[in-house]
Amino acid sequence: MEKFLFSAKKIAVIIVLMVLFGASFPVFARVRAQDLPRDEQFREMSISERIFIDVRLPQRPIYVNEQVIVNILFYSDWLDIENLKISDEPSKDYIARDYVSRKTSVELIGGIRYAVLEYQRELFIPNPGSYTFGPVKATFDITREKDIPLNDNVEFYNRFIGRHPSRRMEIKTDVFPITVINVPVMGKPGSFTGAIGKFNIEPLPVPRTVKQGDTITLEARITGEGTLSSMTVPVLSGTDGFEVDAPRARRTETGLLARFDLKAIDDTLTRFPDIIFTYFEPDKADYVSITSPGAPLEVLPTPDLPFEIQVAEVEEEPAPDAIVGLKPGPGRLFQKQDVLFSGEGERFQAKILTPLIILLVLAAVKKHSDILASDSPYARRVRAVKMTRDRANSLQKALEKGDKDAFYTILSETLRGYIGTRFQIPSKNINHLSIDTYLRRFDVSPDTRISVKIKSLLDDIHLALYSTAVFGKKDMDRAFQDLREIIAEMDRKRSFRGKTR
Repeated sequence: MEKFLFSAKKIAVIIVLMVLFGASFPVFARVRAQDLPRDEQFREMSISERIFIDVRLPQRPIYVNEQVIVNILFYSDWLDIENLKISDEPSKDYIARDYVSRKTSVELIGGIRYAVLEYQRELFIPNPGSYTFGPVKATFDITREKDIPLNDNVEFYNRFIGRHPSRRMEIKTDVFPITVINVPVMGKPGSFTGAIGKFNIEPLPVPRTVKQGDTITLEARITGEGTLSSMTVPVLSGTDGFEVDAPRARRTETGLLARFDLKAIDDTLTRFPDIIFTYFEPDKADYVSITSPGAPLEVLPTPDLPFEIQVAEVEEEPAPDAIVGLKPGPGRLFQKQDVLFSGEGERFQAKILTPLIILLVLAAVKKHSDILASDSPYARRVRAVKMTRDRANSLQKALEKGDKDAFYTILSETLRGYIGTRFQIPSKNINHLSIDTYLRRFDVSPDTRISVKIKSLLDDIHLALYSTAVFGKKDMDRAFQDLREIIAEMDRKRSFRGKTR
């Protein structure tokens, strides 16, 4: 009996504490919420039914090098949510951008209004296989009523928060499987160069009248959503009568700008070549070719000039007078007996100047050491440049041998190592998706020349190492030159020398 009374007292104390701190009671025989009237059903909803996450991935296989859009929707029937942070389990299997907040809306589900916060993340998976994404986690604070509530749920949240001004919460989703496959080989057009997504092509204006033998630059702008690089260039069709140089392409903020240098050889040409761009569209699981028809062209023939040889008569000029232009020598400037300019004087100068030169060299070395010790940005800059010079010989050897894998591996280590050393960034975190975030610390916007060039080179490195795209010696030469230009510009610009924001 005493044991029973003691247990009853303990239970009573626990119940009082639970009431004071706003805890919910365990229900041993609860009526199902869906069997109750709507108002009572709403009051019976648990917190997991009131605040939850919906993750939306493509409901199909994902393709290698595809830009995958993941939409994360955060639902809440309570407006007063603060310090919300969305994250997921990091993975070495894919490259991912930071979460971006897209929009806020209100949805009515089962008679209940939910505030919906939409976030978006881009994934880039370089290899085929089976992977997972998630779990996605949300941490946030539920605070007391500040805004007009969406629903009649103030009493529930007052009890849920308890006596404190807010209550910290964390919710997370399950893990989502992802299957990644290569683009199909069957049906692949010869004009396909690796672009995956959905794109448009826009030709830029060209002169309609040219002279025979003149060089014309034909340009096209590729825009859309998906994966592009300096290798995913369009091709030309109908080039008879033209001399065509190798295409050039550069990344822009909105897509790709492709250039073709043409020389009109035939004066009977009436139109420019067609520009064809082929990409793989994942939602259709098929290749799509879009064509920009060639503009009208008039070639002015080179006029035929009469062929004759004219020999000009050359008048003999009189031989110059041998004496003209001569002048007497200046004579001896110093006497032999002058001690400062004799052999003995030179030894005397050496005795005086040598200690002075040694002293100046030591002072310069000391000053350089002091700068390295006191100016950490300068010290990192010196280390980064030295590291780049040390690897330049290895890059040159791989380039001369035509060893693509070795070249792009060393190129990747050099570029990432230089940026990481200069700006105290882990080199493994540097990729074409994250570089904009790091450059913003130095007030460098994503559309500047240096930013576009770095992203383009990182794209080429990634495709050269992990895709089936073909990279030749010309591509490696260009990549080496791009690396030199990037390092030279970053080393020269003042904006990269100061402290980060």
